[in-house]
Amino acid sequence: MINIQLLSPMPSIQSYCVRRCTTKGIIISDDMQMHAISQHYSLEEATSLAINAGVDILLLEINFLITVQRDCRCYLQKCKNGTISRKRIIEANKRIDTLLMSYKIKQKPIIFTKKRIRLTQEYIQNHYNLKVSDIKIQPKMIVVHWTAIEDLNRSFERFNQELLFSDRADIAKASALNVSTHYLIDRDGEIYQLMPDNIMARHVIGLNYSSIGIENVEWRRKY
Repeated sequence: MINIQLLSPMPSIQSYCVRRCTTKGIIISDDMQMHAISQHYSLEEATSLAINAGVDILLLEINFLITVQRDCRCYLQKCKNGTISRKRIIEANKRIDTLLMSYKIKQKPIIFTKKRIRLTQEYIQNHYNLKVSDIKIQPKMIVVHWTAIEDLNRSFERFNQELLFSDRADIAKASALNVSTHYLIDRDGEIYQLMPDNIMARHVIGLNYSSIGIENVEWRRKY
């Protein structure tokens, strides 16, 4: 969690952690819209301060696509005018890339037949008003979830089937296409890639065509 007193470049969070913890990893914020932050700063102010202070990854509870698009444009403008340090963005990307390279992502592809591709195309047309010849996307964000099942293999099987299970009546009206995700992370930290980053997965309402989905195997009952 970010301490409010550390939401400033001097001393930066990165320097503080290096000095106290000699960390070589990355720094991830808590939800930037949590009350402890929002009662002192607007979201725009808090995220700018956090990035400049040394946070590499920001966690945001975003509910609407328009908010995401607006904020992305805002941060891009802040980089251009110098409010957010371009150097900090580059440093954060390097640290994230270094961390990713240290993990060996295992391939565990779900079934993706012509039928599932057709259902995905229909989903894109019905929900995003786009008639497409393929189901490729250009991801602009990452959406993190946790599964309702406390087991990797059983969670995988829920994604592997092409059609929705009968117990998902809550979303069946939107499409018969089964839910899916790009990555599934086991409780021991092992990472499995279920489908390519540039193929649309059905994992969230409203943002499927522009996001990568990550599912963490359920943990709440044990911790």
